[in-house]
Amino acid sequence: MPSVAAALRLVIVDDSNVARDAIAALVNQLPGMTVVGLACDGVQGVTMSRQMRPDVVLMDLNMPVMGGIEATRQVKAEAPSPAVLVVTQFEEEALRQAAKDAGADAVLFKGELSGSLEAAIRGVVAKGMKMSVDSETVKQPFNGVKVFSATMAHDREHLGDKVTGWMRQHADFEVVECRVTQSSDEAFHCIAITVFYRDPTVAARTA
Repeated sequence: MPSVAAALRLVIVDDSNVARDAIAALVNQLPGMTVVGLACDGVQGVTMSRQMRPDVVLMDLNMPVMGGIEATRQVKAEAPSPAVLVVTQFEEEALRQAAKDAGADAVLFKGELSGSLEAAIRGVVAKGMKMSVDSETVKQPFNGVKVFSATMAHDREHLGDKVTGWMRQHADFEVVECRVTQSSDEAFHCIAITVFYRDPTVAARTA
């Protein structure tokens, strides 16, 4: 996933020239977003996703050659994979569920594009970022110092509670350094906290 300072790169996959161009025009008007590819069917969409490595793929469902559900499955099978936001005119729950089962991060109806597209795009990006770095690293990079790091998009209060809870659980640890970094634009915020610490129980066992 990109840093929040970089423009989000999108590929649009839709067999309708009118819909494809209209969605591209909407995206290019949004702050911090740019369209890097247009595809007219699922096969082209999968190929373009592999070549362009976008942050988000906007995927139609009903297309010739390869439909959006199979294309979504193939795009999400890549590592790393972009977020996939399905954009469709069909409101059937079965299709919506099939798209999610294929790996789609969210579904947006075309009638909602003008008022909801930006929030939907940023939502699927944030969904990927929230779980991107959220674990304790057990490596010992120098002098027995270990690293705990956590990153959260949007939700600063949740992140603070998480780090506070970790500190309480490890009250005996010696905190060597604590770093806080933040990045944001008009609509997106990300904060990261890194704690460098020593575990005295390890030193006692090796003494």
